Amino acid sequence: MDAYSSTQDESDQPTRRPTLVHRLDKDVSGVLVIAKTREAARDLSRTLRLTSLSGPAEDVNEGAAWMKVYWALVYGRPRKLSGLIDAPVPAHSHLISEDDTLAREAGSEFSRALTHFRVLKHQQPAFSWLELRPMTGRKHQLRVHCSHVLKTPIVGDRKYSTRRSRHPSRDSTNEEKAWERSPGLHLHCVSLDVPHPCLLDTVLQVSAPLPAHMQEAFRSLDWEWRSLYDELRHGGNVSR
Repeated sequence: MDAYSSTQDESDQPTRRPTLVHRLDKDVSGVLVIAKTREAARDLSRTLRLTSLSGPAEDVNEGAAWMKVYWALVYGRPRKLSGLIDAPVPAHSHLISEDDTLAREAGSEFSRALTHFRVLKHQQPAFSWLELRPMTGRKHQLRVHCSHVLKTPIVGDRKYSTRRSRHPSRDSTNEEKAWERSPGLHLHCVSLDVPHPCLLDTVLQVSAPLPAHMQEAFRSLDWEWRSLYDELRHGGNVSR
C-alpha cells in the first residue's frame, strides 16, 4: 500500500489513497481487498455491512453481498458433513467456559456469528478438509466455531486447539504429533466474491492459492486440491 501511494501525484492523494477493506486475522492467509480510492472503499464497506442478523439464520444468505470461502485443515471430522453454525463468538477467549462450550445466549460480550460448513474430504479418524463460508465477520469466528462447536480444531491453532476439544482416540497418535509440530495456521481465504464498486450487477471474484505449509499438508494426506481451486479461480466475473 505504501509503494502504491508513493507512485501517485500529491494532488490525487486525498481521493486515491488505498484503503484495506477486507482484512484477515493474524496468521490466516489468503485474499485481501484493497480499494484504490476512498470512494471505492466507501462503497465496498457499505456492501460488506449489508448482512442483516435480525431474522432466522436460514435467511441471512439473502442479505449477504460478499461471499467469502475459506479452506481449513482440522483434526477429526464433524458429526454432520455440512450445515449452518449459529453460535455466538466471545469478545475475549477467556469467556469460553472450562468445558470448551460457548454461551448459548449472546450477551454484551458475545456477538452472533454464522458460518456455513462443508466437509470436502476426510481421513478417519485424524483429519478433515473443510470449506467454511462465514456470513458474519467476527474476530476468530472460524477458529472458535471449528474448535468449540464442531469439536474439530484447526491444525496449527495454538489459541483455540485444546486437548479437551479433540477426540480421545486422536490425542496420542504419531500422525497428530507430527501435525502439531508443523508451522502455520491451516486456515486460508481461498476465494472472495465482491460486488464491483463501479459496475452495476457485476461481481468481482478474487482467489488465492494455498500457502506452502497447507500444500505440503495436503500432499502428505494425498488430497488433490488444485482442480477445486481452478473451479473457483476460473469463475471470473459473474453477474447477479
